Amino acid sequence: NVDATGLFTAVSLGSATALDGLDGAITPSSDATSHFKPGTHTVTWSATDAAGNTGTATQTVNVTPQVSFSKDQTTAEGSTVSFSVILNGDAVSYPVTVPYTVSGTADGTDHDLVSGSVDINSGTEVVVSFNTTADVLAEGSENIVITMGTPTNAVTGPKSTHTVTLAEGNVAPQVSLSADQGLGGTRIVTQGGGNVQVFSSVLDANGVDTHSYDWSGSDNALVDNDGVADTFTFDPSGLAPGL
Repeated sequence: NVDATGLFTAVSLGSATALDGLDGAITPSSDATSHFKPGTHTVTWSATDAAGNTGTATQTVNVTPQVSFSKDQTTAEGSTVSFSVILNGDAVSYPVTVPYTVSGTADGTDHDLVSGSVDINSGTEVVVSFNTTADVLAEGSENIVITMGTPTNAVTGPKSTHTVTLAEGNVAPQVSLSADQGLGGTRIVTQGGGNVQVFSSVLDANGVDTHSYDWSGSDNALVDNDGVADTFTFDPSGLAPGL
């Protein structure tokens, strides 16, 4: 039983012994790798005598996952806010219970999140949502700080606090891009694979804003051929490999 130190954790399995009635002591070997992801694993040890007979035994390796919060965020007053509690792999035992406390410069008049705990009953993630309040006071930016307590069936990961900044007025949107050449999640584009469509995903804390899109920062070798504002589609057939 070991605690995860990252996505993969070095595990020292110890040693095993094997004894044969005719050959005496035989050195066994295992099918284990040096590093394990979180969760439960079965390692098989085997030993073979001079006649080719093989005996086996199994060893269970339990790697307790790390739990972390999602990255910090900025939101507008009067919005619904969500943050994630994330395991870096499967738990050995469920549920994983993660207690947290709420502090910061914002108080109960600014939001409805209170200290408590959240359970991950399966999988690796659960989302916590709460509401913020829009007021007419000129308070400037305030923050809500969520701090992780000692989890059950997990160990504390590298991100044990989550800060939500409440901004007055309009908050700039956040945009992320993804590409698809027919298979989804494209990272490598082939010349003969057809058009590549780049999608923009906009997260706007204000919720009611409209958005305009400007793709002029794109490489001049790429020509947008779909005419859709929030996507950029190009034909890679005429591009040089490695671009």
